[in-house]
Amino acid sequence: MPSLAPGNPRMLAIDRAILAMPSLHREAVRMHYVKQRRAEIICRAVGIHHTDFSRWMFDCRAMVLNLLRRHAT
Repeated sequence: MPSLAPGNPRMLAIDRAILAMPSLHREAVRMHYVKQRRAEIICRAVGIHHTDFSRWMFDCRAMVLNLLRRHAT
């Protein structure tokens, strides 16, 4: 049976930040970074135009960073 050693605190903080995101943003992050889906598939899933994909992912990253900063204090 694998041990249940505590995880990396930074990774746990990132997980908490992602879980605090709005659902469509969280889904886009999961599809992009975990499932490695193409931009077209992500755009269709979250209901955005393909020309907005870069801005959407930039906003997702900014949300994660802001949430990390908020929870660090």
